[in-house]
Amino acid sequence: MNKRIRFLIFNALALFFALPQQQAQAQAEDAPRFEVGAQFSSLTINEPPFSSDFRTEPGFGGRFT
Repeated sequence: MNKRIRFLIFNALALFFALPQQQAQAQAEDAPRFEVGAQFSSLTINEPPFSSDFRTEPGFGGRFT
């Protein structure tokens, strides 16, 4: 390794460790919490058994908490 590369690496490391570091902070206790959700389902029913007649029943749902 030549002197120039060593010099650059040393200076980069010195600068990195010399800069002021910011402490990590946990989330604030009063953070607003809410959730919005939606879902869709589909159910296909064969009536009577083994027939070619079938119907599809859709279902929708949602929530806000």
